[in-house]
Amino acid sequence: MKRISCRAIIIENDTMVSMYRELKDRIFYTFPGGGLEENETEEECVKREVLEEFGLNVEPVKKVYTYESERSIEHFYLCNVVGGEFGKGTGEEFHNNNNGVYKPTKIKRNKKLATYASRSSKSINIRL
Repeated sequence: MKRISCRAIIIENDTMVSMYRELKDRIFYTFPGGGLEENETEEECVKREVLEEFGLNVEPVKKVYTYESERSIEHFYLCNVVGGEFGKGTGEEFHNNNNGVYKPTKIKRNKKLATYASRSSKSINIRL
């Protein structure tokens, strides 16, 4: 069975919300998100994951992309921030050092090239 995950694309005030990651010998950025839980809609998953990872309440506006590989299906939603406080996430990734470094980040427009690395090892480059 394929792993299903949902991810948020959050762009506001010329910045994109992203998770800075260090894992083994790799440094990369990911969109907020994670695995779909049983009896959870895709939109509920996006809201839960962004709150856990970033401390932000979001409203999914539109599904903009679905990526499918042999092992996974990833759904990407454009989201608006409707509350919360950036950087106040309390998800499990912050409590397990075996998963490497997690750091909520805002990437300024035209300042960095963000590389999104999916679990399938495919990378998507994004220029803001």
